Amino acid sequence: EVQFPRVEEHGSVVRIRYKSDVLTYSTNFTATAKLSSEPGATQPVDSGDTGDLGPGDDPDLSGTTVLSPALLHGRLLDQVVLDPPVFTPNGDGINDEMQLAYSLLSLGSPRLVTIVIHDLTGRQVRELAAVDEANGRYEGKFWDGRDDSGNLVSPGIYVLRISIEGDSRSDGMVQVVGVAY
Repeated sequence: EVQFPRVEEHGSVVRIRYKSDVLTYSTNFTATAKLSSEPGATQPVDSGDTGDLGPGDDPDLSGTTVLSPALLHGRLLDQVVLDPPVFTPNGDGINDEMQLAYSLLSLGSPRLVTIVIHDLTGRQVRELAAVDEANGRYEGKFWDGRDDSGNLVSPGIYVLRISIEGDSRSDGMVQVVGVAY
């Protein structure tokens, strides 16, 4: 809920700029305006250009349907971030684990996401996740530098592969992770 001071002058325009991640095709944003002093006094907010709002106003961009370039290029996985990309799992409480964040796009229903760590020979070291997930931003998958047996891995370069099986296609990304002591 967003609140504004009461508009007292006839013909006044309220311009709202909204920024968010778009996770599905042709995302439609809807809104309703209400007068807080009058319960039940609501009015739908219509898309479109209400008037000249000054420099930078483009009537062709005034609306509520948004298309994301990542969606138009058929991607299911986007905004993959490793933090930090090099970590030191030595138990000192500083950069002891790597956190993975990513966005899933254009999924009709929850789909299997697999996140696996490999060494440079291609051998699987650790499976971080194999879970069904829906469209959204995910933060909270961690690697503590241990293999599937619970042993700390040797220092070096590792490959993180994240893959998603979509409704009609698959997608994946590979990132490099460094482990140092």
